[in-house]
Amino acid sequence: MIDDELRKLIHEQPESELIKSARKHSRSLQSDGYDKIKAGITTFDEVLRVTRS
Repeated sequence: MIDDELRKLIHEQPESELIKSARKHSRSLQSDGYDKIKAGITTFDEVLRVTRS
């Protein structure tokens, strides 16, 4: 969801500031993946495959 702070960043700030804000306000892909493992939606191997650098 885009709040007022994020909306302002989108329109007025450099891309680097937008990325920092998005990371601060979003869950990590790995954290979301672990929740999906618990819910039975995906596997541990799949989360590792997608989130490994």
